[in-house]
Amino acid sequence: MPKAYTIQKQDLYGRAYTPGQPSWCLRPNSGVNATNTGNDYIGWSNSTTNSSSKVCHITGVTLTGSSSGIHNATSTGRLTVPVAGKYKIWVTIRGENMPNQGNLYLDVNGSNIARQHVEIWGPTYGYPYGHGFMELVLDLNANDYIEVRVACTGLAVSGVNDTVNWFAGHLIG
Repeated sequence: MPKAYTIQKQDLYGRAYTPGQPSWCLRPNSGVNATNTGNDYIGWSNSTTNSSSKVCHITGVTLTGSSSGIHNATSTGRLTVPVAGKYKIWVTIRGENMPNQGNLYLDVNGSNIARQHVEIWGPTYGYPYGHGFMELVLDLNANDYIEVRVACTGLAVSGVNDTVNWFAGHLIG
């Protein structure tokens, strides 16, 4: 039976909080850059190396494998939420090179629900390090899963060797 997350407590100052609320803040699940082959899922990790120890965590959600991808996505590309509710999520992916323009996708249960077209990943603008970014509120059911997908052949995406790529979210109600 899914754990209930609606019980609120108060701290010493009377501020309400919900203990054990599903939340995550993840980085790519690899120590080095990975080159996108076309339409790849990103693998994620709550590794706390270097400065990420202040922000990386995974609480009440699970990571399992996607069907394909970079940064070990076949073992950690799919994030499953435990309870139904509204979740605020965000993801940012930075291109380390300029292969061509591309898309950042957010998939829920294998279907695309959002797409961010990223022109800055293309050589037209003349410099690397362009970001694709999404921030959404999703209405999810218990056991729904989220995957982040990048469609940009040849795009280099850094791993935990850099602190520029993130996937985060939490239950808001």
